[in-house]
Amino acid sequence: MYKLFTFILFVCLFLLNSPAQSPTDKLYGLHFTSSGLSFASMDMTNGEVEILSNGTISQDSFGQGIYDYDPVGKRYFYIRYDGGNTLLYVVDALSGSISDIFTLDNPYGAVTPFTNITYNWLDDQLYGISHEMDGMMTTSRVTTVDPNTGIITDITNGVISTSGYQYGNADIDPVNRMYHYISGDSLYSVNLDDGSASILSLSFPAAYGSSTQFIVNLAYDWMDDVVYGLHFLSIPDPDIFDYNFFSSELRLCSINMQTGEIEVISNAPTSNDGFSMGDCDIDPTNDRYFYVRQNNLYTVDLNTGDLISVVPIQNTNNAVAPIINMAYDDLSELPGVLQMDMEEKLFINQGESISLNVNLGDASSYLWSDGYVGAEKEISEAGTYSVETVAENLGFRHQLSLKKFDTLF
Repeated sequence: MYKLFTFILFVCLFLLNSPAQSPTDKLYGLHFTSSGLSFASMDMTNGEVEILSNGTISQDSFGQGIYDYDPVGKRYFYIRYDGGNTLLYVVDALSGSISDIFTLDNPYGAVTPFTNITYNWLDDQLYGISHEMDGMMTTSRVTTVDPNTGIITDITNGVISTSGYQYGNADIDPVNRMYHYISGDSLYSVNLDDGSASILSLSFPAAYGSSTQFIVNLAYDWMDDVVYGLHFLSIPDPDIFDYNFFSSELRLCSINMQTGEIEVISNAPTSNDGFSMGDCDIDPTNDRYFYVRQNNLYTVDLNTGDLISVVPIQNTNNAVAPIINMAYDDLSELPGVLQMDMEEKLFINQGESISLNVNLGDASSYLWSDGYVGAEKEISEAGTYSVETVAENLGFRHQLSLKKFDTLF
């Protein structure tokens, strides 16, 4: 005999003294010239690039896919390598100035590349893949990087993959606290709490036969719980006298996180012959997927896979690349109250109870629908439960956290 519990979790963030709202539909990234990297924004409607930093903020080298954006605190993060050191740059996105530069300590005793950082705005941590090279073998672990201290912590307690570096093929599920990335032909999903990893072999569409297929530019839609990417297809050209021996195309696709099956959404290619270096992001509110290829910004409808627009990126400075490592601000208009409806249904045995924990730390307060004011609540009766959680102002920015609770589904 089972009882049905409907538990609706409302997580609310009251923003006191919120930072100024950034303009709607702007992308942020790095403007790469021969003199160095500058922080810039780009208007998505006309491709105009605006340099926000006062001069260059670092030298003329950059990583692939090792960047992300904090939509609550309006911070931009990127990692570069300088003289054997791995540096994390924290940039104030509203002013373009550098807030911090951290030298990242390597937990394995030797300089190793660090890739695919993604920011979880629900716990204020960066997550990424730390690679260790041993001869011809490359091993990978998922680690956290504290953006306030630069401290690296290994959360997987061991190697979870052994293939080469993967760029732009990772994103985070902040609500369910999962980190997804692609390595080779497998999708890895890592639990951010205990470091456990599930591995799915990707199942590519059979319709394309023996053609070369892989997935690039992974992006997670936290509103609809879907992993998207670009399906790269390269088909041998039947015209042997054509110098283009392969024809290549990109289409929007989704990945089933239970089976690994890839569904190609786009009925027609969104662009051809090539892919970008991790320069993609998602607008979960308006169902849009963005990516940069060469000097164009492509916007794709998440539902239909249709190409919405192709906007040429203006390059008035004759830059090597007008925008690289671009990120979209999906909370460009910060709400006074941020509400999330989790709509979880919980099942437990008759006579048993279940503990729901929404602890955000000592500086927070809690009010459940039945008047209970603690962070952890023991439930043994069927019903609908909700909790309003207020995170207090923590220093220079507002912290919003959500801990996944252990339940029986």
